[in-house]
This record gives sequence, C-alpha cells and structure tokens, in this order.
Amino acid sequence: MSGGGLKAEVNPEDATNLEFGEVFSDVFGEDNVAIPMITSEVMLVLEMRKKDEESGGTGMGDGEGISETFQKTLQYCQRFGQFRDLAKVQAVRALLQDSGLHPFEQAALANLCPADAEEAAALLPSLTKRLKRTGTNTGATVPDEVELGELIENIQSFRNFRDV
Repeated sequence: MSGGGLKAEVNPEDATNLEFGEVFSDVFGEDNVAIPMITSEVMLVLEMRKKDEESGGTGMGDGEGISETFQKTLQYCQRFGQFRDLAKVQAVRALLQDSGLHPFEQAALANLCPADAEEAAALLPSLTKRLKRTGTNTGATVPDEVELGELIENIQSFRNFRDV
C-alpha cells in the first residue's frame, strides 16, 4: 500500500511563528488589519453597550435587550480583565504599541500578565524566537529580555488586584 494519494494538510495558522491565516492577514492594507483586543478593552466596550441598552439608547443594540450570552461574556471579561478603567487600558495599550511586539504578543502579554520575561517566553513561544540577544544585531525591533522585563513591570503597575 503506497498511500500516494494522501498528503498531509498544512495548517497556515501557527501562533509560534505569528502566522494567523487569512482572517488576520493584511488583505485590505495596513489601516484595516484586525488587531487583537485586550480582554479589558472588550470589557469596556461591553459595559458601554450594556449601559446604552439599559438607558434605552439607540446605539449598537438591536432593541431586544441583553442576551444571556452577552451577560456571560461581560462577566468573563470582568473576571479576567486585568485593568478596570479606560485610562489604565489606554496606558497599557500605548506601552505595548511602542514595544515593537507583534499585536498578538501585545494582547497576550496584557491578558496573561506574566510575572517576568522568563514566564512570558514560556507562555508565548514566539517571544523566544524573536527576542534580541545581547551582543547580536538581528535588525529586529523587538525588545531584549531586559527590555521585556521592564515592559512587564510597567504593565504590572497598572493591574488591578482583586480578591479571588
């Protein structure tokens, strides 16, 4: 049995190599690229939508009230969002955008809030591949391990610690 007709299907999506398939590719130009959101950003959007719906506003609501799925999604974001107010979310997003990291890595760092660069690299294998090494000139714009550690410390300073 030769099995000549069977070919392994190649999956174009691989977060380790920062490959996310056509959905997140630059199909429409740089202005229309899908950017991953931080859970806290989603929470703020959902809270605004809920407030609008409850006040009878004509915003994005469909007039049918708040669904159970919407409520559960909002509760999830409130539980796992690391930053509670708009000013903190904006500050963290600004830090991340200036970091040189891929948008996926930016969102993952903000959502996971690793304690240090070592934990970040363990959680995000793409970081291990891309971090600048001391004494090497890779031409990369991504931070080295020390810079990543400083970025993580800065992000941690905006976190809200709640009782679990």
